[in-house]
Amino acid sequence: MANEKVDNPVALVVTFFVVAALSLLTIALSFANMGIITLVFQLLIGTVQSVIMLRYFMHLDSNDTATKLTVAAATFWMFILFTLVLTDYLTRHYGSY
Repeated sequence: MANEKVDNPVALVVTFFVVAALSLLTIALSFANMGIITLVFQLLIGTVQSVIMLRYFMHLDSNDTATKLTVAAATFWMFILFTLVLTDYLTRHYGSY
């Protein structure tokens, strides 16, 4: 039990407030009338939030080989699923019946 890694509570609170601030920024951007660039910014903010959550709250910044393999396999699997959904969407011909 003496070798357990304990998270710094200050770092966790700061991380929480950063993610909350990014969420508020995403909400504020939804009210801005900037066209398609709004979607790009919101997707970038969502990606940053995901990386923060994965690194600090899910402890994926460790050097454990099993963890890295699991993350790589999950990412590859999501890529396959997104590719199949996009392929289905792009090959449908609506109204051609």
